[in-house]
Amino acid sequence: MGLFDALSGKIGYFNSIVVPNHNEIAARIRNLEDIESASVFADVLNKIISRFIVYTFKEGQLVKVVKNYTTDDIKKLYAVLMIWSAVDFVNLGIDQKKIAELLKRVLDYSEKDLNDAWELLKHKEQGELIKLWTEIAKILKIDPKNEEAFLSFSINYSRIVKEAMAN
Repeated sequence: MGLFDALSGKIGYFNSIVVPNHNEIAARIRNLEDIESASVFADVLNKIISRFIVYTFKEGQLVKVVKNYTTDDIKKLYAVLMIWSAVDFVNLGIDQKKIAELLKRVLDYSEKDLNDAWELLKHKEQGELIKLWTEIAKILKIDPKNEEAFLSFSINYSRIVKEAMAN
């Protein structure tokens, strides 16, 4: 985001829809009694989701159309990325029931809402990024069949996850 984006109100608008959602989720994570799980969720929030948001809006092309999105869109984006990451943890052997209980509190989801989203995003390996892309594309109002956008997403999301795991 540059000076023009600041002067046009895009940065202020971006902050108005992203920061409250981020802070709300961070507060729920801090309130988890299980310190180890809270640490894992905080890492996902800060190392993967925040980087994805920054890449998508601040470094990517969506800064031009940031005013097309609402707080609800950002809330959905955070939820999809959190659930996808939680499924990854379950695939690594962490107890699904425990993760699901914590995730319901972090996202403020009902059991039904979480189960529906979990089923939609369930995957066995990162190679299934098309599922994640399809949901993100819907939220960001991008044609999910846009191959160039999917390729860009795949490369950058994979890079973000690798960077997060390295830190």
